[in-house]
Amino acid sequence: MSILKTRALILKVIHFGDSSSVVHFYTEKHGKVAAIAKGARRLKSPFRGYLELFACLEIIYYYKPTRDIQTLSKIEKLQTFGADTTDWQFAIYGSVVLEALDKLTTHQPDKAVFQLAVATLNYMSQHPNLLRSALVKFLLQLAELSGYRIDLWSCAICHRAMEQSFFDEARALLLCTDCSHPLPKRLSLDNSELQFLRHLQNSDWETTLPAAPHFQENAFLEQMLVHYLTYQHDLNTHLKSLDILINMINPHTQEKQP
Repeated sequence: MSILKTRALILKVIHFGDSSSVVHFYTEKHGKVAAIAKGARRLKSPFRGYLELFACLEIIYYYKPTRDIQTLSKIEKLQTFGADTTDWQFAIYGSVVLEALDKLTTHQPDKAVFQLAVATLNYMSQHPNLLRSALVKFLLQLAELSGYRIDLWSCAICHRAMEQSFFDEARALLLCTDCSHPLPKRLSLDNSELQFLRHLQNSDWETTLPAAPHFQENAFLEQMLVHYLTYQHDLNTHLKSLDILINMINPHTQEKQP
């Protein structure tokens, strides 16, 4: 048995037994880790108040390679994201980030992905008016770190420069106007939308991200990027938190929905 120490984000907390919890973490050094916090729901538990979403933690746990669920020993809160805002929208956008970490990444350690998630949640905390932009940038960078950078400049078939693009759901490709027939026009990206994506893809978290233009009324880009990631990873899943986001943005209709 080893004692391991690492920074971590909580992905989800599940009640276990009468008083304990099983906590799923995305850690900086060891990838995804599930650990039982014994007695965590008791009033005098040392874990009480720490097992909350949207916090960067330092955890110590006992590791046994033959176990799927490890044992949490100690926990310390390093930073809380969104602590200075009462905007409930932060919780929804932040939940999409955490669920994407849970469902759209492997179990292998990836320090860069952990740092991306921390940077995204931190940016959302500091710029509550740019939640949409931060989420789209997170998904773009997650695709790149996964080895599937999206070409936003040239058609995936003919390789000509694009002023307008269409998303091919079946192959998860961005195509030019000539190569897109007979794709539904609802899956189109105009030049302003492409420029927005290109700006986000090439920017860093130290700059002010561009505000999402009018097309963001229906969350098409978030849906497109999640669809792209699930296709590349050969996954048959969707994000429940994204469903909530879509309904929040437009509760009546989603015209662009991959």
